[in-house]
Amino acid sequence: MVAGDVPERRGSALVKRLGARLRHLRKQQGLSQAQIRAATGLMLGHISRLENGRTAPTLETLERYSRALKVPVYTLFYTPHPGGKTHGGGAEEAPATPGEAFINEMRELLPYLSSADRDTLLTIAERLAKG
Repeated sequence: MVAGDVPERRGSALVKRLGARLRHLRKQQGLSQAQIRAATGLMLGHISRLENGRTAPTLETLERYSRALKVPVYTLFYTPHPGGKTHGGGAEEAPATPGEAFINEMRELLPYLSSADRDTLLTIAERLAKG
């Protein structure tokens, strides 16, 4: 387990959706968990717990996964749907852009982040906003 990753809290739907998304993207690219392990340095058991939604990942873990999958981190938080709309997994109407989906998912994830991860996320957001 990467420092900071925590076991899933009370059946968090977000953690389960995120895990399913990680697994879907890995399989979509034809990668095995062993290949993800080689690219990320994560243990196979940890990868399994992440993909099964039993462990909430840190931002560091998500960054490792996104590099291994060669996708931007925000794509881990939404699922494209036909017609150009995206879905972040909530009950509301699907967001119109990947950015909206990402913000919606981050709102759900914030209570599960450590103070250090929240600070890191805010720093990243500030840098992106400044361009």
